[in-house]
Amino acid sequence: MEGIAIIGMAGRFPGADDVAALWRNVLAGQVAARPLSEQQLRDAGVDPARIADPAYVRVAYGPQDIDRFDAGFFGFTPREAETMDPQHRLLLECCQQALDDGGHAPAQFDGLIGVYAGVGTPAYMIRNLLPEPGLIDAIGTLQFSIGNEKSFAATKVSFKLGLQGPSVNVDTACSTSLVAVHQACQSLLSFECDMALAGGVSLNVPVDEGYQFHEGGIVASDGLCRPFDHRSQGTVKGAGAGIVLLKRLDDAIADGDRVYAVIKGSAVNNDGAQKVGFTAASVDGQAAVIAQALGVSGVPADSIGYVEAHGTGTQLGDPVEIAALSEAYRATTARTQYCALGALKANIGHLDIAAGVAGLIKAAKAVEQGVLPPATHFEAPNPAIDFPSSPFYVPTQATPWPASFDARRAAVSSFGIGGTNAHVILEQAPLPAPPPAPAPVQVHPAHGTPTARSQLLVASAKSAAALADTVEALATALADGGVDIADAAFTLQAGRSHHRFRCAVACADGASAADALRREMARAGREVHSKKRRVVFMFPGQGAQHAGMCRGLYEHERVFRQTLDECADLLRPELDCDVRDILFADDDPRLKQTRYTQSALFCVEYALACQLQAWGIQPDLLIGHSLGEYVAACVSGVLGLEDAIKVVARRGALLDALAPGGMLVVPLSEAALQQTLADGGEATAGCVAAVVNAPTLCVAAGPVEALERLRDRLAPRTECHLLPASHAFHSPMMDPALSAFGDVMRGVRLLAPRIPLVSNVTGRLLAPEEATSAAYWVRHLREPVRFADGMDTVLDGGAAVLIEVGPGVTLTTLARQQPGIDAHVVCSSLRHPRDASSDHAALMAGLAQAWMAGVEIDWRAFNQARRGRRVGLPGVAFERRRHWIAAPGQIMPAEVLPPALAATAAAPSGVLPRDEMERTVAEVWQAQFGIARIYVDQDFFELGGHSLLAARILVALEERTGVRLTIADLFGAPTVAGLANRLLLAQVDGADDALLARLLAEIEGAPEPLAG
Repeated sequence: MEGIAIIGMAGRFPGADDVAALWRNVLAGQVAARPLSEQQLRDAGVDPARIADPAYVRVAYGPQDIDRFDAGFFGFTPREAETMDPQHRLLLECCQQALDDGGHAPAQFDGLIGVYAGVGTPAYMIRNLLPEPGLIDAIGTLQFSIGNEKSFAATKVSFKLGLQGPSVNVDTACSTSLVAVHQACQSLLSFECDMALAGGVSLNVPVDEGYQFHEGGIVASDGLCRPFDHRSQGTVKGAGAGIVLLKRLDDAIADGDRVYAVIKGSAVNNDGAQKVGFTAASVDGQAAVIAQALGVSGVPADSIGYVEAHGTGTQLGDPVEIAALSEAYRATTARTQYCALGALKANIGHLDIAAGVAGLIKAAKAVEQGVLPPATHFEAPNPAIDFPSSPFYVPTQATPWPASFDARRAAVSSFGIGGTNAHVILEQAPLPAPPPAPAPVQVHPAHGTPTARSQLLVASAKSAAALADTVEALATALADGGVDIADAAFTLQAGRSHHRFRCAVACADGASAADALRREMARAGREVHSKKRRVVFMFPGQGAQHAGMCRGLYEHERVFRQTLDECADLLRPELDCDVRDILFADDDPRLKQTRYTQSALFCVEYALACQLQAWGIQPDLLIGHSLGEYVAACVSGVLGLEDAIKVVARRGALLDALAPGGMLVVPLSEAALQQTLADGGEATAGCVAAVVNAPTLCVAAGPVEALERLRDRLAPRTECHLLPASHAFHSPMMDPALSAFGDVMRGVRLLAPRIPLVSNVTGRLLAPEEATSAAYWVRHLREPVRFADGMDTVLDGGAAVLIEVGPGVTLTTLARQQPGIDAHVVCSSLRHPRDASSDHAALMAGLAQAWMAGVEIDWRAFNQARRGRRVGLPGVAFERRRHWIAAPGQIMPAEVLPPALAATAAAPSGVLPRDEMERTVAEVWQAQFGIARIYVDQDFFELGGHSLLAARILVALEERTGVRLTIADLFGAPTVAGLANRLLLAQVDGADDALLARLLAEIEGAPEPLAG
């Protein structure tokens, strides 16, 4: 058998909310028995006569808070959640947690994911729901069945998590979950799926309930299970859930998965009629399935170091199990007492449906950690078991796995009433390959010391409270530095589903990551905009350049480096030098010369735009600032790269040959600046308003001496400063170059933009006839840059994420000064020269801001050259709330919400119904959704609506109003207000004009017409 890797595990157990807590309890020998007081039992609805019975055992083994569930996370309405079997709910949660633990998000996984699972008797349905008068009629028979029947448990997981592999409900009584694991392995080996979730859930309802002891039965009289011990009296009833995520071993290794253990072989059989009764155990049947699993695995029995037994702790069952194990092992070995034996039921009771997978999880942890766990409660052997002549012994303390074994191997048994037996052989995971070598740093000869690669950590949830919990758990896990930060980043990017509430940071190590995550969470506004924001690329112009810009990107990002290399090769004939020598030098004077500056900036900005696009960040709109418009034109397809390189280089050379000039930043409106220039007379002659950056921020251009006089003239009113510009761009001092530049533009091919582009000349979208006209580009060289008008055009198009694609924060700063910018998100992508961080850190920080604003990143492309490994990190936190219908006689304590949830629940968030029809619709919705208050603008689908619910709502509305609407009506107007309007309009069909006028007035809020 090819190995099957266990790459993810999750569960809820008595006394342990997760696998880590379970393993700690096992090592400590803790028992999860909860003594129950008389009051607890009365509140649970237990008959007082039973409580008073001396044979009633007042002990429970079960997980806490099974009445709570994150309905919204899985897209259920509160009504659906409270009428659903809590076993189905727990199965959903554990499957999501197992995927998170394994570092896989279904949406980012190429293969098929199967589900093999079983759930126990639907006790909640029997004890809580069926006695509720009118409940089935209220929610509908089909919905009631979907919510509670075993048949829908696995397929519900597949539907809610978007899994398209086989989805199979398994039911073989106590062996269900281990049989599910076996079937999942077979499905993987036959390539029916590429990953599989396997396990089961069993819950007692109510969870705070004891059990009745019967002499000669299988349950213990004192509430303690003592497998293999001379005091054993029987098992104890437990409840819980366990799920494992499985993948073919070769695939797991290739995908960089963490592997807990490897399933080397498994087998399933049935006792048939070779036993005394249907519920009895069979030595022959158990021995056969153990021998078969050993044969399939291809490992000798004397290489097994630990057996996780079925171990019910009954006087008859335990000796039968040891006899069967001994018979199977004696076929290949005569060694005695070399193999440790244990049974999880001593710690957490008999989990019934989930017992087998719980034992598998325990054994997998033992194999992974190299520890033989202690057998709780074991004092002396059951006299019916001859341990000294068997291969087995019972350890009473946790001990290291003996070094005498070549490999750590364990076996797990699970036997079901009715005779279906399952056995699984585990082996330790192969030694992990050495960490992948980081992508080689590409250093250009002009480089200084290479810079470190920064990492981008992302976290998300479906609510603000859940995000806070998710981020805090992640920060805690990273703070001690035990997780490689690059692997953590990869796991969070490629191994998580990404939700509406987001937090992201750039960091270099675990400690800084923890601090950064907590700081970022302290800021407001973590929710992604409900409607997709447009992405706008902004390209800065001359003045943004600085020594060493983009060095870190060239070292670490392949697409950026390849594109920059291509640009440098195309530029060499134009510049007679390698632009990379200029870019990467610590101080090259050529970077201050227009001829070289503009070409260098173009290369950096174009390469950065290509890198962002390679990561799936596609712009919806482009805007440049002066020179930056040529980058925008190239990205939009107006200019091909070779032509763009030629145009920019020759434009720079023409401008460099002009008489020097200067540019002065003036914090005035365009009108005020022009008036000041007019008032200056000869003193400011030759100066013009060359750039309008914001409503009260302009740049004047002209002779340096005249600009200095303008600065002095304005000094009493406002502070101005000269830019480090070599020439008076966008002024009459450009005129000598216009004719030659027109010739340059007429010599290249100009096309209509494929991506909308905002013009600096007009401030409007660049029209195709402008883009393809050489005259336009001549005007662009000479006329003022109307960036403020362009930003008006950008912002008028709706919510946007504006990304400055180039060095520094010039356009980021300018964008934040525009009216109405608060409705948008602005972020930079490369560092400012005074910023101590690296270019790569700045880019990752910019990506973090963009992702939090809803810009989606293609994580597969992002990690194409990163070769990360999946590591264990906390998954998404659930925002659990009570969804529970009490059984007759059951008293539920008042629900106490955590402060974050209480604040969320109390906050008003909409408009209440305003008229009788809206109140009618809202009341029907509230009854069907199970929500106490619904606002008129809340969306049917966002509340968890679906076609079955729509049909019930329409029937209820017809009963209330006499109007029959269709599902298309509801889907076309999916709010209370919209549906109320549809009902009112339907009522006017055939009505007289006066009634029609009154109804329209009610709908539209208009005054009724005067009579007469």
